[in-house]
Amino acid sequence: MNTMDEYDVIGLTIGAHGGSITGRTAIQKLIYFAKVKIPSIDVTYTHHYYGPFSRNIAIGLENLTAFSYLEEKNTSGTSFESYQYGLTTSGIEIFEKTKNNHEMEYKVISDIVDTCEKNCHLKANPLSYAAKADYILREKEVNQKEGTTISDIKKLAEEFGWKISEDEVVEGINLLKELELVKFD
Repeated sequence: MNTMDEYDVIGLTIGAHGGSITGRTAIQKLIYFAKVKIPSIDVTYTHHYYGPFSRNIAIGLENLTAFSYLEEKNTSGTSFESYQYGLTTSGIEIFEKTKNNHEMEYKVISDIVDTCEKNCHLKANPLSYAAKADYILREKEVNQKEGTTISDIKKLAEEFGWKISEDEVVEGINLLKELELVKFD
């Protein structure tokens, strides 16, 4: 299994959604889930206000846009700023080569994108709830089989400075179940 850098995984993730994804947060979280499932993805995640965050991915988006492999469009609404990222003609060429070099990884990424599209339409909030819950379970090495509750996850979130309601934790856990990242009763 070849190592994939931020450029590879950004291209594969956006390509898996038909060549376009709206939202930096959505891209960050989709790639976070991919990183959990694919150890050969060479990006680092730390905790951030919106959940797990990769500086590599943020810089990768900027660089791919600057070099015209991605097109960035501001799609801001009245209450928040949002960006849509689409593969350019050059970006599609690179995506196709990367996809051919990482067929197994692309299948996993494509399944993640499809599952998240089906379950939450790639909305930032549900993706963030799921990523936060997963990050907590992994970082705190909480054994889900030993009675960890939704309330426990909510309390542990506070250690990262995250305010997340029990309903949001449940929404996140449900998405993680669909992604087959957790087994939670």
